[in-house]
Amino acid sequence: MEGLKGAKCKSLQGKDFYRGILRDRPIVVAISGVGKANAAHVTGLLIEKYSPSMLVNLGVAGAYPYLGLKIGDVVIAQREIYGDEGLLCASGEFQDMKSLGLPLARCSGKALFNLFDTFVPHRLAGYLPQGNFLTVSTCTGSLKRATELYETYHCVCENMEGAAVAHIAALNNLAFVEIRGISNLIGDRGSGGIDRRDLERASEAVQAFFIEEALPAL
Repeated sequence: MEGLKGAKCKSLQGKDFYRGILRDRPIVVAISGVGKANAAHVTGLLIEKYSPSMLVNLGVAGAYPYLGLKIGDVVIAQREIYGDEGLLCASGEFQDMKSLGLPLARCSGKALFNLFDTFVPHRLAGYLPQGNFLTVSTCTGSLKRATELYETYHCVCENMEGAAVAHIAALNNLAFVEIRGISNLIGDRGSGGIDRRDLERASEAVQAFFIEEALPAL
């Protein structure tokens, strides 16, 4: 891993972990892969094998087209929300886990449903656009659906991993920070994927922000 001094790689259950020093801080970088299952898997392994004091999730996200965000912008989560866990009724109404009375976790005697709090470091508060992040299994490809989700959750962006990491962090009483680069604006899309250049731009932006601004603030 470029910039990670003395990096040593260890592979666990098909996931790679890089342990080293970054800006005089000992860190472990884990590559999760796409989706909630991969994210939860790598987070559990990371906690079990390395006992971190904090979890930071970096990645890319699609921005809801109502907030003026642009490709390459960096945003930070105030909370993470599972957008798919629940019941889709024949009427089209979606009932989340709280409506169904089925907690996804219990932490310190508190039942947790679709919403998980995140940690915003004091020095980063107000520094970045921030708000709710929505985690989905199926990325939104229509403006109509984007409007429905935005009006329901008031989210700034959506991704496919964050709530799973927040979930595992909560079960282990660990502070969790999530920072993402905007790779696309959500709207009507065809069958093509996101432009790879936009993905690279978003990824580079969030990594640079983490190294230069976020890590010193943690």
